[in-house]
Amino acid sequence: MKRTTRKRWRRILWSALHACLLLFLTYLAWNIPIGRDSGDLLLKLFNTSKAVAAPDTIPDDLLLVNTCYDHTLVPVYNELGEEIGQRDITDRRKLLELCKFLYQTDSYRYVVCDIRFDGSLKTDADSALFSLLNRMPRCCVPWSTIMVSFPKKLIPVAATSEFTTSFLSNDFLKYQYLPGSGESIALRMAGVTDSVHITRRGPLYFMNGGLCINSHIVDIETNVSIDNNANKNYILHLGYDAMPIVKIGAEEVFRDRIVIIGDCFLNDMHNTVAGSVSGPMIIYNAYKALVAKRNVPAWWVWLLVLLVYHLLTLSTLCHFEPHDLLRML
Repeated sequence: MKRTTRKRWRRILWSALHACLLLFLTYLAWNIPIGRDSGDLLLKLFNTSKAVAAPDTIPDDLLLVNTCYDHTLVPVYNELGEEIGQRDITDRRKLLELCKFLYQTDSYRYVVCDIRFDGSLKTDADSALFSLLNRMPRCCVPWSTIMVSFPKKLIPVAATSEFTTSFLSNDFLKYQYLPGSGESIALRMAGVTDSVHITRRGPLYFMNGGLCINSHIVDIETNVSIDNNANKNYILHLGYDAMPIVKIGAEEVFRDRIVIIGDCFLNDMHNTVAGSVSGPMIIYNAYKALVAKRNVPAWWVWLLVLLVYHLLTLSTLCHFEPHDLLRML
């Protein structure tokens, strides 16, 4: 009898240790930045049903400045310094005027200038614009490891804009808050506005002291499209709307708002489980998820997963069906 009891407790102990190992491996899998395509369909169905039941609402703290209709041509040169053509980029002179106004009034909460600044494409506004962005408080610009040329003046305010996709497609699924290349834009924003910080200790990630998921599946709760942006107070077109506001000095438009400047409708669009979403909106949703601590699983989630692994392992060791385990315990 004692031998049977000892054997039973030994199995329970080994099962518990195995469950802890599986829980640790599950945490590592959650932090893999590339998603599996097998779950995409389920997530798409969930997001579709959610959109029907509760249409997207735009928070009052968000203000988008759309730049996709404000481009200008700049010369492109080869390695010999010879002009070989022209390329269109965001109008940096208009950006300079807007950033001057934001800097002088300083009424915004945070500014993300989500513009790809390629140092090889030059305009006469670059020096003033880059110096200003460098001095602006509560501001960041994107960069990535694939950029060949990046202006040195922007390095102090640069945060990584890279994200990964699923295995078999280019669909966006997970947002990595602290990639190997440095802080993401969403994490930089949350650190300034809400004192949110993520640190890495080996394979583990901690957010303000609590265990968190670094590669998070972002729920796209807020989205805008060409169809729903007309006559809305949460989006301005750079030349058509923002420039007149700058001229009349209406700083109240930007007061206490997160201002994201970027292409909202045309060239910076990404396929997600929630449909087509622009880069600025991915950044904003990732930021809101971070501030709301949605990447920090509750203690009962860890406990539930551990319990399920424990019961399944015990079932295997004792040759029991899972529903018979209660009798054994």
